[in-house]
Amino acid sequence: MLKDALNLLRANKLILVFGFLSILAEVPQPSFQTLQGNLVLFCTYLPVELVVWVVVLIASGGLISIIHQGSSDKRLTFAQAWLRGKSKIVSLFGLVLLVIPIILVGELILIAATKFPTSAFLWSILFVGHLLFSSIVTLLITFGRCAIMIDDLKAWAAGWTSLRITRNSFIRILVITGTFYLIRSLVIGVLIAILASGFIGTRLPTPLTLDYSTYQKLLATPIISGANWAIDLILYPLETIILTLAYLKFTKEISYPTLAEKQTTA
Repeated sequence: MLKDALNLLRANKLILVFGFLSILAEVPQPSFQTLQGNLVLFCTYLPVELVVWVVVLIASGGLISIIHQGSSDKRLTFAQAWLRGKSKIVSLFGLVLLVIPIILVGELILIAATKFPTSAFLWSILFVGHLLFSSIVTLLITFGRCAIMIDDLKAWAAGWTSLRITRNSFIRILVITGTFYLIRSLVIGVLIAILASGFIGTRLPTPLTLDYSTYQKLLATPIISGANWAIDLILYPLETIILTLAYLKFTKEISYPTLAEKQTTA
């Protein structure tokens, strides 16, 4: 699967274009406090952010379509992929609404965890917990988008199908999502260590301590968040290709009612 993903990525550079547009919303942005202090900037920021999210939704659907067609040795033009994503924007938005409660619950748990005394054991538990939580969210969103773009399901049916595929194949696919998560964490960890040492002439704005809340604050600093986005710019397209190919494989291995009903109707 990794070999097929690399071949697709090498053969179709449009994947990189739509991959970039799909993570456009993750570009480091000014803090809310900064925006509140400038009324003009605040009023300009909101419509721009809305446009960015529309672009992200369309591009994420177009990216799945490009990968799906590429897996069958077919090619889409930029306009074709864009129109496919645009035609499914309501369902793609609905899928996001379905996943938001899961994300909020996970974030609340992580915030609550920062209130406990710091220890190496707690740090390891939080790291593993965040890995599992990030993997679940990634799978639900990606498989859901695949169900919408490939099998033409609506948001609710796509979300339910995504949940069942994630449940049935989680152990196998965790190797993939976990590997990408570990790569991101390793690179960011090395960057934090370099900044803490002052080796490149820049030091961290927050003292480096074994504290999970401090770690979260470090991730929000411009240099770290910028580096995190740059890493995603490289890894996100490849990860999406692999998960899309995994979706195609898993839906052939197991019959899912929502997909069977759609195929019967068609």
